Amino acid sequence: MNTAECFRHYEKLMDEKSMNLPSRDFSGNSTAKEVSELVKKSLGFDEKLLPGLKVQTIRTIRKSSFQIQLLEAETWPGVSAAANLYVPERALSGQKCPLIVVCCGHAGNGRLDTAYQTMAAMLAASGAVALIADNIGQGERVPMGHFDCPGVFACGLSLQGLIVMETVGWLRWAMKLPYVDSSRIGATGNSGGGALTLFLCALFPELLAACPTGYPSTFNFVARKEKRHCDCNVIPACLGKYEMWDVLGCFSPKPLLIVQGANDNMFPEDVFFHTARKVREIYVRTGAGDNFDAVSLPGLHSWDAGRLELIAGFFRKTFGLDSSSQITGNDVLTVDEGAVFPQWPAEALTAEQLACALTGKEYPSGISFEDVFKPKFEPEEKESCLFRKVTARRLLAQFEAFSS
Repeated sequence: MNTAECFRHYEKLMDEKSMNLPSRDFSGNSTAKEVSELVKKSLGFDEKLLPGLKVQTIRTIRKSSFQIQLLEAETWPGVSAAANLYVPERALSGQKCPLIVVCCGHAGNGRLDTAYQTMAAMLAASGAVALIADNIGQGERVPMGHFDCPGVFACGLSLQGLIVMETVGWLRWAMKLPYVDSSRIGATGNSGGGALTLFLCALFPELLAACPTGYPSTFNFVARKEKRHCDCNVIPACLGKYEMWDVLGCFSPKPLLIVQGANDNMFPEDVFFHTARKVREIYVRTGAGDNFDAVSLPGLHSWDAGRLELIAGFFRKTFGLDSSSQITGNDVLTVDEGAVFPQWPAEALTAEQLACALTGKEYPSGISFEDVFKPKFEPEEKESCLFRKVTARRLLAQFEAFSS
């Protein structure tokens, strides 16, 4: 089929999906449960597949008002992982403290990115236990694969679903620590970390406060992007079934702040405010209007000083933390100082091998994303690159994945 005609078919299909999206009333508990089940189905999230972590502390580094424990873990059998746990002095002296997970995006150094560490240090200095874990295929776990993992989808799972399930495993492990107040659990993250935080709002009932940033927009907008998505950005079969405001609406009446960079060229401010309005409607209708806010600050896509302080202030207020605390440059680890693995374990499973182990399924050797989500309309131009250096068939396969 003519390539332009293929695109028109998918544009029409996605328009129809958008028009047929249900309008939901969250005043009853059944709606949040319905959305949560739809999200689970999309992501391949299954409580029975959640990992039970085996964690050991590799070393402990003392900072000005907290310590950082460098953790090595086996999440699922054969799956190696790394994390930082920031423990404030008051926790070490026996006081129960809130736990806040800082969810990573696509920063090159994973959990050791300066912005993530600064966020965790600010929270720890304020009196919260903070946890940062490298996501599957990121940070020290790059050998697992992340950007291109078609076998995960071929097994009926999704990369984002694996990341969410593993994060829930980390949280449930940390909630059992003697100094963690399991009634005060928070989550924040930017970009890919914002996506992870958003899904935790619907899939982790123990979460009390959340601040997803650099992601809240619409799945329709993300699905239509004419770029080669990282596989963690692909949310299968969501269009026409639920939108981001539905996922965030599941979190009402709990405290929720969503944040945006006004000059973010990945997620436009107008789309952010469109979703913010719809989330606010849900919170108001459920009698919790005061527990939701949406803020756009000057800046680009990544966290900067203004957004770090805004997020820290949200958790300080919500959890009654110290609002006068300060950190120094020495409170942030260098990449070499924070590494857990001298070299990646040769026997560690990849993301695709993990998907096979969890589901008992296999996938054909050499399978591609386009094989898993085969476009309904085959373009004439199969190999030529478009303006964004991605094949037309890959873009159509992405449209198919979100729409199927």
